[in-house]
Amino acid sequence: MALMMHTAMFTKNFNEVVRLTLASTPDELREALAPLPHGVRYGVACDLEVEGRAHRYDSPRECAYFLNSHDRGVLVWRWKYVASYEEAGKLLAMAISLGDLLTGEVANQIFLKATRRRVDLPIPTLEPHPIHIM
Repeated sequence: MALMMHTAMFTKNFNEVVRLTLASTPDELREALAPLPHGVRYGVACDLEVEGRAHRYDSPRECAYFLNSHDRGVLVWRWKYVASYEEAGKLLAMAISLGDLLTGEVANQIFLKATRRRVDLPIPTLEPHPIHIM
């Protein structure tokens, strides 16, 4: 009886914000996209098939995703603490423009430029408004 070994999907958490996953099989891609609603996963799959890349913003979870087909599978970049569609749009536009040049360090810089927050302090805070006394 042959014993089949399942290798774990490659995932690198660069920090609390940025994660990269290499999905080498369709099952691994489904696992990487499991947090997304079914319809969104379907849209991502269609975009990947047609364009070789896809991007989505998951507003309830405050996560932005950029997926890029690669010779060994699909690279799935995920950023947490993306607090708005505006931030997601800026972040994803920069990720798309870089494509294969995206690295962990560059992904951190993209988060900083898009959100004006560092990856070591990613949670948005409300700036106190000055009180005017009349």
